[in-house]
Amino acid sequence: DTNTGADFTIMEEATEFISRFSKGENLPMMTSCCPAWVRFVEKNFPEQTKHLSSCKSPHEMFGAILKPFGGNFKKLISGGAPLRPELAEFFESIGFTVVNGYGISECSPLISITREGFEDCSTAGVPIPNTEAKILNPDENGIGEICVKGPHVMLGYYKNEKETNRVIVDGWFNTEDLGYIDEQGRILVTGRA
Repeated sequence: DTNTGADFTIMEEATEFISRFSKGENLPMMTSCCPAWVRFVEKNFPEQTKHLSSCKSPHEMFGAILKPFGGNFKKLISGGAPLRPELAEFFESIGFTVVNGYGISECSPLISITREGFEDCSTAGVPIPNTEAKILNPDENGIGEICVKGPHVMLGYYKNEKETNRVIVDGWFNTEDLGYIDEQGRILVTGRA
């Protein structure tokens, strides 16, 4: 039943999504939420969003945008780029759970995710089960290269032993992202190495 607001993602071509949205079809789930979507909806669907400035509450305001999605989804999942904390705060203030993930293709692709007890979307959350994370060569602020180990990490690059040996040392995959791990075990990504 696709109208339950289940915690999974539907991936669609953007043109198909836009077509279904503009026809007012019931879209029970959304792939992700980002500022670009808000700007896109306001720019391309002015008739559906023109009353937003007169809304009295976030629920009332977001209801106009939420209605074409069926009104059934409960979680917004962000990944692929850092989520601005003020966006997470807004969606949480109107009753949604915001989940922020961090990953890389070589890790199939998830490394960590925010979840109950670790909801702070200014972080990339805690490592997923059976995953270890460490910081290689941390500086005086604890920032260094994020390395991970787990059964989901690739065995190596196809027919490229030199590159494999460069990024996997003693079973640890170097993501080549910079960051640190806070006292609660959450990963904070600060840049690229």
